[in-house]
Amino acid sequence: MAGTNDLLSESPATATAATTTAARQAAEVVRAIQKLHLACHQRSVNTLAFSMPDFGSPELLAKREAWLQVNGLLKDWVSGSNRGDPNSGLAAGKPALFVDSSVLLPCDKASIDRGLWDEDRVHFSPAGSRHFGRALAQHVLSYFGVEAVGGSPDEDMDAPSGLGELEEGGLCLVLGGAAAAGAGASLAGPGGWAFQLADALEESGLKVENKALLGSRAKAWQELLESPGNNDNNNNSNQEFSDLLAQATVVLLSLTPQDEMAADLVSASLEQVVGQFAESYRHCARAIRARCGAKTRVVLGGPHPPSSSSEDQRKLLVRLRDVMSAWDEVDHVIDFLQGCWGDEAFTDCGLPNDLGHQQLLTCVNRSLLLG
Repeated sequence: MAGTNDLLSESPATATAATTTAARQAAEVVRAIQKLHLACHQRSVNTLAFSMPDFGSPELLAKREAWLQVNGLLKDWVSGSNRGDPNSGLAAGKPALFVDSSVLLPCDKASIDRGLWDEDRVHFSPAGSRHFGRALAQHVLSYFGVEAVGGSPDEDMDAPSGLGELEEGGLCLVLGGAAAAGAGASLAGPGGWAFQLADALEESGLKVENKALLGSRAKAWQELLESPGNNDNNNNSNQEFSDLLAQATVVLLSLTPQDEMAADLVSASLEQVVGQFAESYRHCARAIRARCGAKTRVVLGGPHPPSSSSEDQRKLLVRLRDVMSAWDEVDHVIDFLQGCWGDEAFTDCGLPNDLGHQQLLTCVNRSLLLG
């Protein structure tokens, strides 16, 4: 990632006539970036090319046209079209991947309101850097044919084992199924509601570990939580999971009956499926309470709105939410049924899409979550 300082540091008031045009500035910046890639390729080091990051400083809006041209030239160069390439013969090889930074983290009102940008609207905030890193990881892993869903991309990779040193504010441990793992979002994982919540919580000094599992159901979580060490052949993983539960300040488990319905409605009625889900879900809450510290806050995600349902099904989910709210083992239940939900908030397979994840996030009351 390069070019921001080159493009934005030159004052339009003092620039010479030869360098004030957007096309000239863009060509010079792209040529310099290509040289950096070429130096790596000559040493047999592969590269990926970033576009210049977005920016929103009012004082720099005059640079917008040059910024657009730089990013267009870089994209064309990597894709091979070479349309308007200022130095098409320079690079013997090309980057393996082009990543549009402004898509991963746009400098728009939503991102600014979430605290992802520094006050200068040029640099990422610490939370913005974490968000950008998570989103970037998806592109890199996809290039290698790996899909990253669930798990926190912010884990301490330098720690030899265990959890590493917890931040002063404590630990929020997120457990759950597909939606909590970020499935359905265009950026699976980082685009999910739980990962967006993590950005906000970490700004408050709370470390967040997301251990949600794609495709997991309430019964599987019950077995894992009630029988520590018996469901995974990796003893180190078992110990780490036990340590996470013991250290957690807040444990957020988010499951929904929709994860059970697709398979179980074939052989059972809707009432039976929801009843079995509720029984396993409460066992999960009891197991978490038993394995965590006395002051740990236990929070459950309530049932999600279905992508399409009858009025009877909605009433059943509302009743489930109300029953869960009365469980003694639980400090708070997130009401995901609030608000206005429509088909536009779901993917074709019934998972929340980007809009759906955003609506799920708005249902989370941070004060009630943290207590």
